[in-house]
Amino acid sequence: MPLRDARLAAFWARRMAALWPLARQLADDPLSLSMDVGVDTHDFLPWHFEEVKKIMKAKAIARERSLTAEQAQVVSLHNSSHEDLR
Repeated sequence: MPLRDARLAAFWARRMAALWPLARQLADDPLSLSMDVGVDTHDFLPWHFEEVKKIMKAKAIARERSLTAEQAQVVSLHNSSHEDLR
């Protein structure tokens, strides 16, 4: 990939990471940065932006912790497989 294309891809990856897909009838995945904002999920009342922000912040923290734990596990497995080769 040429350098210009790599920079453009990195730019859009950062921009897309800041987006929150909000829609009606989304599957609720606690680690995805998306949310079902239909009124049927909120006592038939509209969501306030501050409520959405709070939930999305909690999801981002949970996702980061999950990914960090997963990455640590991968590194541990990688290191143990290299110790077997010694």
